[in-house]
Amino acid sequence: MYHHSDLKRFYYCPRLFWSVNREPREAFRRYVRMDRPISDCLIEKLKIENAFTAVQGIDCAVVLRAMDSHDWILKGRYEADGLRVKIPALHKTSEGWDVYFTYMGTLPKADDVRFYANHCWVLTRNDITIANIFIVHFDGAYVRRGELDVNACLRVSDCFYKASGKPHINITDKVKDKIRDLKPALDAMFSVDAWEDYPITLEECPYSVKCDHYEKCFHNEKPLDDHSVVFLSQSSHRQEMIELGINRLSDIPLDMIEGTRVQFAQIMADRMGGLFADRFALTDWLARTLAGPISFLDFEWDTYALPPFEGMHPFDVLPFQYSLHVLENGVLRHMEFLGTQDCRLGFIENLLRELPHEGTIYAYNAMGAEAIRLRELAEMFPEYQVEIQDIIARMRDLAEPFIGGLVYDLKMRGNYSLKKIISAVNPDLSYSQLSIQHGMEAVYQYREMEDSEDEDDGRSKKELLEYCSMDTFAMVEIFRWLTELVGQNHLSKRNID
Repeated sequence: MYHHSDLKRFYYCPRLFWSVNREPREAFRRYVRMDRPISDCLIEKLKIENAFTAVQGIDCAVVLRAMDSHDWILKGRYEADGLRVKIPALHKTSEGWDVYFTYMGTLPKADDVRFYANHCWVLTRNDITIANIFIVHFDGAYVRRGELDVNACLRVSDCFYKASGKPHINITDKVKDKIRDLKPALDAMFSVDAWEDYPITLEECPYSVKCDHYEKCFHNEKPLDDHSVVFLSQSSHRQEMIELGINRLSDIPLDMIEGTRVQFAQIMADRMGGLFADRFALTDWLARTLAGPISFLDFEWDTYALPPFEGMHPFDVLPFQYSLHVLENGVLRHMEFLGTQDCRLGFIENLLRELPHEGTIYAYNAMGAEAIRLRELAEMFPEYQVEIQDIIARMRDLAEPFIGGLVYDLKMRGNYSLKKIISAVNPDLSYSQLSIQHGMEAVYQYREMEDSEDEDDGRSKKELLEYCSMDTFAMVEIFRWLTELVGQNHLSKRNID
């Protein structure tokens, strides 16, 4: 029996489907925090009565029988030709059954129509007449005032929306039009799944290392060299190069590259022994560092579907932690904050107190992360808007020299994440020594700490603080490395250890 995630994976890559299906199923963890079961929210929003609620592992025949004596079916499981799906809610009407899907967002778009159509195909295979299809989603305009109002927080839509927020097309018409017979795909899945082995070569792989599961398919092959064309960024000809036997970045013909600055940096790094640095451009970039202390800042946050506190919207983000390293007169200081519950005010007040009032503030992906969080806090706490705007005005993105092609080390292997860059710059500074090694792991640990009955969970706090501190210290190391590349030795490593 397969689930829709298996079908989606098979369409993406049959080899990936085959491989993942032989691994233990990982426990499902939500990226977005949902502190109340969505089925409970549906009951309140749709005023559901006389409902049968299915449970995990239930025999689908039981659900079908329950449809004879109930007006509503919640979390119903249905199967057809080996595909098992879960439908959030079905409602009996004179014309058949109205189908209610849930959408973890504020504007359901037609991009997801295949998902809904595939689920409805299973219903039709069970001779269930579909009347209308609705999507229950969150109202982005809702602001929590006092107690949570689930009815006002959720909306029921009969249409998909454009990105602008304007209604686009009727859901029922669009989904019914996209229903297709899935049996041929399911038969192929059963056939592929029965294979004892699924050999594949790099030339046959349509995604190369852009697929996160590259190692699952090619773990038996010789590891790729750092100069492999597989790591060429922003390339539409990567697969063609592999098929033509072009292996090294330095061997790529000019007519097979798009000519971006990043590609130029990668090719030149291979030609120059592993490292390329446009020292003139890098010197100019560093020269824009403001006078005064140099700060390095990193936030951790969680996203809530249902706004948990006053003044929050659906899917608002709550920063719960920051790490701050400050370099001043050759001395490195470190400050940090880790809050619980509604820690927004404490977060911003501590940050304003500890952050220097002058000098550049570096963050990694600053404008796409920390600056956004600060703007949200300024909206929530207008009394601090001026101070917060000053912080944003002094922020710079430490990723710019890398994603802009000013510098490239072959050891980065086409990856411009903070963790990959610090492993190239300073291999001794590794996240592998930490209990928490990724941002979402920090979020999950924070959730567990908040839900724990142990009010003084010292281990979790220590691990969260260590992880966030590593992020800002890694930025310090990267900044030091950049300055040494252009000969600014007044920031030598011995001054900041």
